[in-house]
Amino acid sequence: MNTIAKKTLSLVFAGTMALTSLTVGSVSALAAGASDYKAVTEGVTTVDSTKVAFTPATTAYYNISFAKSVNNKSASSNYDIANYLDSGYNEDNFSGHASSTRFSIESVNTTPDSEGLVYGVNNEDVYTPAQNTYKLIAGDTYYLNLSDASSAASATVSTLTIAKSEYAFDYTSINEKVTYVWYYSTNSTGQKEPNYTTRYLTTGIGAKITKYLGTATSVAVPAKINGYAVKAVELNANRELAKRITAVAIPEGVEAVGEMNDMYALTSISLPSTLKEIDDYAFAHDHALSGRLVLGNNVESVGSQAFYDTGYTSVQVANVNTEIDYQALGYKEVLNEATPNPRDTTFAAVDGFFVVAPATSLAAKYAADNGFAAYDPANCTAGNHPYAVTTVKATLFAKGKATYVCPACGNTVVKSLKKKTFKISSLKSTKKNTIVVKTKKQAQIKGYQVQYSTSKKFTKKTTKAVKVATKKGLKKTVKGLKSGKKYYVRVRAYKMNGKKTVYSAWTAKKSVKVK
Repeated sequence: MNTIAKKTLSLVFAGTMALTSLTVGSVSALAAGASDYKAVTEGVTTVDSTKVAFTPATTAYYNISFAKSVNNKSASSNYDIANYLDSGYNEDNFSGHASSTRFSIESVNTTPDSEGLVYGVNNEDVYTPAQNTYKLIAGDTYYLNLSDASSAASATVSTLTIAKSEYAFDYTSINEKVTYVWYYSTNSTGQKEPNYTTRYLTTGIGAKITKYLGTATSVAVPAKINGYAVKAVELNANRELAKRITAVAIPEGVEAVGEMNDMYALTSISLPSTLKEIDDYAFAHDHALSGRLVLGNNVESVGSQAFYDTGYTSVQVANVNTEIDYQALGYKEVLNEATPNPRDTTFAAVDGFFVVAPATSLAAKYAADNGFAAYDPANCTAGNHPYAVTTVKATLFAKGKATYVCPACGNTVVKSLKKKTFKISSLKSTKKNTIVVKTKKQAQIKGYQVQYSTSKKFTKKTTKAVKVATKKGLKKTVKGLKSGKKYYVRVRAYKMNGKKTVYSAWTAKKSVKVK
């Protein structure tokens, strides 16, 4: 995996290409694409037929341009840097002296390792030089030993302006187009025979982020790296940071995402409308992701177990051709109850998981194959939504609510529920000038307040109240009332919220004639 500290090769075009591949274009077009750097040749001097030297005037990042093959021997006795690529060629072997006897090469991540780009011009293969980018110190002299005189004559040095980045990255070719160029060849008898050559036209060059090196817990992925549009993102954050990242915002233009799994604190991901591919295990075990996952119309594929063991309870898929691979959605990791080992886990379907997608879509087929419910948004008409309801029950002291949500289109209706009430179970006058009022026991209260009045409107002048502190059912005797008079009574419960008294609604009033 590439990192900023890893030595890489700096190529204008990305991706390691097989030697048989051709890219339509010209040498001049290739050179014109090297907008990142400006060639500096006046500092390069020839030491002998196979050796050149460069003494930078300033400390900076430099591109050392090589021919295809470089010797593994240095004419200098000073410290050598040697890097062997998969191809077997030693692409860099140079040493420094003058102000230092040993030096450390600091490289920057500009492009993936590659020997060079195969470039097609008039059906001929042209090999561009491979390049490495190093931080060279002003005043030090660096020697480059090459395999032959022609390679030494072509060696150049270029300065690079590389912005500091919290991301390791490389360049990747996006949207490779294959074209066939037909031509005629003449056989030994003089007859023309049809033939063709294959060419690959790269229509989109972009950066691929391969690792997040920062420390932020809310990560906003940049849309460009060193002037190149970001086309793919893999965070690959270290284990400790991955546990702390809570949000990731991926910008428009990104077409592929992956390697954001085991981010246990991640609660929010923002996916762009340009997204096409979600890699295998991309967000697996991101437990804090919840609610509904919405996949845009450009998503072509969701890899195996891409959202395995997340908290998502549904997915909405717009594209009828979006392919969803094995257990990509709707599955979680659970303990295997068949064994006593707490580390032995298995998988299970998420209870109630459902898919929102057109009835003819591959996503609807995925739902059917895995036993999930599926809803087609096209079936949502006025008054005909397949509502699912969740209810927050009312209490004596708070209103409740019922929330109706259509899983297919998201249409939501919320209805308020009145506070819970209770009744006066008994109101009697069995003794002169007294009444007895009773209610059944109510939950989570501190007591009751009883109001009694000679007015059924409970006017202020005619109304009195008394509190009874009890968590049991109410039984209150009120004395000193006027004999033969009709009294109206109502009751409410109360509780304490800190130092504040909170009351329930009043019961329906009842009346009684006092003896």
